Amino acid sequence: MRLPAGTAPALGARYWTALCVASLLGANLGDLVAHDLHLGHWMGVPALLALLAGALLADRRTRLPTRPFFWSAVVLVRTIATNLADLATHDWHLGQPALISGLAALLVGGAWLADPARTDARFWATLFVAGTLGTVLGDDASHLWGLQTASLLLGSALAVALCVAAGVGGRRADRYWALVLLARTAGTSIADLSADTSGLGLAGSTLVMALLMAAAVFPLRSRREGRVPA
Repeated sequence: MRLPAGTAPALGARYWTALCVASLLGANLGDLVAHDLHLGHWMGVPALLALLAGALLADRRTRLPTRPFFWSAVVLVRTIATNLADLATHDWHLGQPALISGLAALLVGGAWLADPARTDARFWATLFVAGTLGTVLGDDASHLWGLQTASLLLGSALAVALCVAAGVGGRRADRYWALVLLARTAGTSIADLSADTSGLGLAGSTLVMALLMAAAVFPLRSRREGRVPA
């Protein structure tokens, strides 16, 4: 079935799988752009924004049921958020309490205004805030607990939250954005862990995440969506 422009894909198991993998891919890709491509946390952002604009325009003009341009935009938003969060904390050395409080306030406001079902400017802005805040929180958790412990605790919390939300069902904006934030936070630690311990390095880990993202967006056979966990 063709999806009209301006609407998000249906929520369900496939949606949340793709969103979690997008969080991992975006976290690794942001680090790849900043470090391996030697662009720092700022120089690569204009090119990423141009790619994001192209993906959003393409998503509105196409009717592909798999929505590859939508998911490309999700990955790019996560990538930009990763770089700007690192810019704020590593380069500008902004105070963590003030930064987290400000981003949390913006996310609460976005959750109040942004409809998860519509991919308008408010949706993308709130997704960006969630990605930025999740990067800061994920890095803080990794520094506090270590990468392995942080990945285990945050990944377990995300899995439990998704299961609970699936049991509750329905579509609520507050639950949706809380899950997105948790996915972004867990994704930061897990992506860093995969790059550090997989033996593949940052580039290899990014490639693996990209292949997983393609598998999540383009399944081998059509599947019915599960219950809506948001």
